[in-house]
Amino acid sequence: MNSIRNILLDAAKRGIRYRDEIADRHVAPSAQAVTAVAGFIEPMPDEGSTDAEILAMLDETSKPTDLSERRRSR
Repeated sequence: MNSIRNILLDAAKRGIRYRDEIADRHVAPSAQAVTAVAGFIEPMPDEGSTDAEILAMLDETSKPTDLSERRRSR
């Protein structure tokens, strides 16, 4: 049960960091961001990964592709 709590706390911290940094994000992907998507293309591993490893990989690999939807006030 403690490991599930830890992964949820890790996910929450990453989500809070994302929200705190959203104003600094671009509204269109950079060339680096498009290239970073290739990090998701890999062969299926022979062995599984831990929840923490998967969460970290998703966060770190997708970070350059995270965009902001900035809205103009009317």
